[in-house]
Amino acid sequence: MLRALLAATLLLVGSSFHPTDASAAEAAYRLPADTAFILNLDLQAVRKSEVGGRLLNLVVDKAIEKIAEKGNTDREAALKQVEEILGFNPLEEVKSITVSANDYEEPENSLVAVVQLGKTTGNLEGLLLGLPAYAVADYEGQQIHSAAPEDGQTLYVAFVADESGNRRILFSAQRDAVTSLLDQAAGKSLAGDQAADFTVEQSDDRLLSLKVNKLPPDAVEEGPPANVAKILKDASLGIDEADGRVGLNVALAAATEEQAEQLRQMAQGSIAMIQFAQTANPEDQDLKKIAGMIKGAAASRDGTTVKVSLQLPAADVAAIIDEKLKDK
Repeated sequence: MLRALLAATLLLVGSSFHPTDASAAEAAYRLPADTAFILNLDLQAVRKSEVGGRLLNLVVDKAIEKIAEKGNTDREAALKQVEEILGFNPLEEVKSITVSANDYEEPENSLVAVVQLGKTTGNLEGLLLGLPAYAVADYEGQQIHSAAPEDGQTLYVAFVADESGNRRILFSAQRDAVTSLLDQAAGKSLAGDQAADFTVEQSDDRLLSLKVNKLPPDAVEEGPPANVAKILKDASLGIDEADGRVGLNVALAAATEEQAEQLRQMAQGSIAMIQFAQTANPEDQDLKKIAGMIKGAAASRDGTTVKVSLQLPAADVAAIIDEKLKDK
């Protein structure tokens, strides 16, 4: 019972690696060289945004409901129990989460994650002692904790602090991934070919950044998506919210400028096709809605990179979310 309750509370604290420079346009993360994707979620930006706040509240409510069910209690009591177990309020203390993996089928087996906190890790270090097969080992003056919360899978965890005293939790199913993060935090240069430095874009209004370094296998099997995937080196997505608008920014990197121009033409042509389809079928409400959403969308090319940007009214996006949630 206690183990199940502890596992459920972890949904609220990371369900991340520290950037080399938090104010930079890009943040670097030292990860396994075969990393397939990196996802960064800025919870501070999400909390203050209209659309992000809605989705975050939904996730939190679902997690609290599960905890309340397991503890046979109501929502308010469950949230208080989470705070007492963790030693802090995760909705206030968790600043950002970054996760990555090298496998889309079973990402938990290669998961690398860091949760950026404020000044405390609460009771988390102590709670590790209650997990099966707990052990601790020294690494370059830092402690790496390990445990097996599930049979057949070991989790490695380290707690580090930056110069300002803010704390971070580094964890992975791979010990080498944790040591690579610790090396980066200590300012050590990169050595060997098992790890590489990856980057994701960041900004004050950025809710989410996704960098795809390796596409899922089924994306390159057949059809138009496979044709695009064959000429892509990597792709990224950024979602921002500011001044009542949600911005979607996609970047596609091709191997050559000629291939990049093909991608730009495809993107621009697709936008025009949707707009044409709506004018040809003015009574189609779905087409009307889509055409309205992509109004002002633009595709541009910078060398071998194609960028597609889209600005949506936050109120419209929130309305779509609310409509979808009615059926849940």
